[in-house]
Amino acid sequence: MLQSACDHNIHAIGVDVDQFVSTPDTAKCTVVSAEKKLTKAVSDAIQRINSKTDKGGTIPLDITTDSVGLSPFHDSQSMITPDIQAKIDAAIKGLKDGTIKACVETPFGSCDNKNGQPPA
Repeated sequence: MLQSACDHNIHAIGVDVDQFVSTPDTAKCTVVSAEKKLTKAVSDAIQRINSKTDKGGTIPLDITTDSVGLSPFHDSQSMITPDIQAKIDAAIKGLKDGTIKACVETPFGSCDNKNGQPPA
């Protein structure tokens, strides 16, 4: 997808890792990436195991634990105005404090994608 965006001179958002770094051939059109912070998650697990505080079970890996988030904007930083940054910061704050929901949740905490509608 990123390559196709670049081929058509379209700005794009990477996913999972910082694709500006991981796919340098598409860096010129990658504005930012929505990352799973895998290095942090693994490091946190190692630290819990090393300190003997690991309890096993379900561990939340989400925005509230900074386990997902945005990569740096790299060469696209100049596109991010103070107004855009304020909106990004407000969205992150709302997701962290629960005032913004990313999706309608099932009783098990996963997203209910049956109707594709955002929460009310």
